[in-house]
Amino acid sequence: MLRLKGLLSVLMVLALLFVMPTAFAAPATTVTTLTYEDKADVTTVTNEDKADNNLEGELCTGCNTNPLKEDTKINTQKLEVIPDESDQITAALTIYTCWVKAACDDEWRAFYGTSWLTAANNAVEIADDNLYTQFGINLYVWTYYAWDTYDGSTDLLSLYNELKREVLPADGDTVYGYTKQKVNGTVFGLSQTYGKYVIVRRDQGNDTMNWQITRHETGHIYGCSDCSSTCIMKSPFAYPETWCSNHWNTMWNNRTMY
Repeated sequence: MLRLKGLLSVLMVLALLFVMPTAFAAPATTVTTLTYEDKADVTTVTNEDKADNNLEGELCTGCNTNPLKEDTKINTQKLEVIPDESDQITAALTIYTCWVKAACDDEWRAFYGTSWLTAANNAVEIADDNLYTQFGINLYVWTYYAWDTYDGSTDLLSLYNELKREVLPADGDTVYGYTKQKVNGTVFGLSQTYGKYVIVRRDQGNDTMNWQITRHETGHIYGCSDCSSTCIMKSPFAYPETWCSNHWNTMWNNRTMY
């Protein structure tokens, strides 16, 4: 009898040894595939994700809007930019983006041909180089508008008023109008102090005048008046990079307008 009990004990131990690996085996690894919808919940966005979600816009050369869609606008008001040693500024600036609708009339489009979008974009982007480094103001053309001006207009003020009537900022902040229409007088740009509209006339000279006038008129919509000192607000052609102390302070104090 004792031998039989011993034999049964041995058999039970052997049975447990065979059962334990199965009972205590580690669970199988589960692989989760990240879907397109899941990407919205991921904090770290990869370059591939940016392409999928169209997070970055680029200049559209075959249509009249940038492909940066309204629902993917990036608000950069709180973006801290740390310049490298080659930059003119030595401290971090908060960047304030002013969303610009560029309205280009039929004469502008005929003059520049397939480059009419690029010409308007360059005028805005070069104009804001100084504004960006000095004040953290970023002018960004988010959409373009093919504008047809009244051919009977004989002065720039008439075209400026037409621009205000016909082109609304919509979801943007400002409207910058660019015209090649032949009008009387030697006024090449118009805007109102603290206004939302700018018009730039491309009549004579070269493309450099486009951004010089654009920068001067932008000074007006940020609160600067015309000036008698050595300042861009006196002459955008003679002093395109220079702000007098009074207007520098005005631009700095109003940099958060948009």
